[in-house]
Amino acid sequence: MTLLVNTTNVSFAPSSGNVVTAEGELLPVAAQIVLTLIIGTITIIGVPSNLLVIYIFSKIYRNSPTTINLMIVSITTTDFMLYTFGGPVHTVSYILGKWYLRTLRMPVLRIWVHFCSVASLSHLVVISIERYLVVKYNVKKDQRAFWKQLLLVSTAWLYAIFWAILPFFGWSSYELEGVHTGCAPKWVSREIIDTTYNITLIFTEFIFPLMVIVWAYWKLIRKIKEHNAHISVTNSSEQALIRGRMIMKSTTRLIVLMVGAYTFSWLPYSAICVWAMLVQKRDFPPLAAAVPALFAKSSVIWNPLIYGMKHAGFRNELAKLWERLRSKSQVRPNDKPKKPKVEFQEDEE
Repeated sequence: MTLLVNTTNVSFAPSSGNVVTAEGELLPVAAQIVLTLIIGTITIIGVPSNLLVIYIFSKIYRNSPTTINLMIVSITTTDFMLYTFGGPVHTVSYILGKWYLRTLRMPVLRIWVHFCSVASLSHLVVISIERYLVVKYNVKKDQRAFWKQLLLVSTAWLYAIFWAILPFFGWSSYELEGVHTGCAPKWVSREIIDTTYNITLIFTEFIFPLMVIVWAYWKLIRKIKEHNAHISVTNSSEQALIRGRMIMKSTTRLIVLMVGAYTFSWLPYSAICVWAMLVQKRDFPPLAAAVPALFAKSSVIWNPLIYGMKHAGFRNELAKLWERLRSKSQVRPNDKPKKPKVEFQEDEE
């Protein structure tokens, strides 16, 4: 049985058990199963892990209302929003081999995944700039008012909203991509209105954010190096020198993880989008668009790991939460507290 997938209907015809895309290419059932397992695993891991980070960092922010803590809550919220809604929908779409929610043809609902994805990227940019400015101006304690912190967070959200809603106002549009299990900009279109939008997206949603992140963290590393060099010249204590090297090593490790996760998630998808714009539509295999899209969707897993596990306060709160849950699980519901024994002694005459 073969599933014939197109943008308007689904039909069946005898076959050897492969899924046929609208472009007429066979998609092996094994590939469909693998894609379904991957997207399902990302959803199962991504939703609870992001929810956990939101919960713990909300507690951390109440005790330590710094900009970076609020930014972590915000970026994790974008990832949670993306997969709370998009994860189950895409998983079922891969299982069925089609985009089954016809009501999601409305432009507002089509831009959901695009908006959440770009919001996550823009948060990474704002965080990198904020971290650099903290080191550059030697900020000992974050004294920003809440409205200033909210302004930085809003900048990341508004940047994403701006680029995601442009098709709603007529600049290009969205269509089913790859094996028709999700929506995306019209990468394979040759229309000038689509091509200009696509080129703009490649720059504003991949090249430009990556350039800013690399620049900000390169400047940050230079500042830390200058600070360590100053400590060594002024004959500071050995303890200060060791602490400076530890900060340098920890910061470098964090930057490598961040840039590596960003590149791992978005480079394959950006590359395939450029390829789609350059080759003819008939030469563009639908499966080639589905696999890089999974890399991009995996970004919801890396952010909680990087920003959560590398944060000492998060690890402490997580350990406390684990101890509370373990202590509750060890208390049996039928166990009743024992009444203390009261001993009476006779008064001595």
